[in-house]
Amino acid sequence: MTRAEIDSSNDLELRNGRLFVKEWETDFPTNEKGDTIVSKVVMRDTIFAIREGQVLKPYKGHLILNTKLDEDGWAVLVASHKGIGTLSLSRAEIPENLSQLDAITPVKMLTEGDEEGTQIYITPTAEQFGRILDRGLLFNSSCSEFERIIPLPEHIY
Repeated sequence: MTRAEIDSSNDLELRNGRLFVKEWETDFPTNEKGDTIVSKVVMRDTIFAIREGQVLKPYKGHLILNTKLDEDGWAVLVASHKGIGTLSLSRAEIPENLSQLDAITPVKMLTEGDEEGTQIYITPTAEQFGRILDRGLLFNSSCSEFERIIPLPEHIY
């Protein structure tokens, strides 16, 4: 951007040779190239932070977040890139047809219809997990999609 564009902006200003973004209350280093001010801004979207008892692994283009429930149990969340600026998060939900899941890996019923809902226990191998994921047996019914929001749409940094 030119110095004049920054000076006329309600969102930006130059402070001590740095580009200050008012909405974020932070500044970024700049370089002057002729009458142009160049600044690199890296935006990171944080949906969750990895904490103790969680394991995040890449798998077939997805990120699999495993959260330890107890000594033998894990909850599984699948994060998938669905195109430019779109991320989907899917948590495991029991399929309507358990026999399709049981044909891939043995299914053990832990609870049925109590206040916490029905729970199952499965121990798929990596290959079996891939088939479960590919067939959409556990992760398709409970899917939320998130689109990236650009906070300052008038400018490209």
